[in-house]
Amino acid sequence: FIFSTNHVIELVTKMKVVIQKCAGKTPEVHILSQLQAEFKTSSLEVLFKKSSGDANNGTFKISRKGSRLEVVES
Repeated sequence: FIFSTNHVIELVTKMKVVIQKCAGKTPEVHILSQLQAEFKTSSLEVLFKKSSGDANNGTFKISRKGSRLEVVES
């Protein structure tokens, strides 16, 4: 299960506001280009990449190579 970009931004923003209110300071936010994920019985490394071209048409290509899942924005 991969969140769409809009939902991740919304979730991180809301969590940041709640943490800031509780702790009294702004939390550090780290954005990674890869992560480990569990899908049913297998563990995958999910990589997020951007294609090398200048054009950005908002489409994504998702491919699985063994235990690696690549999400490429083109």
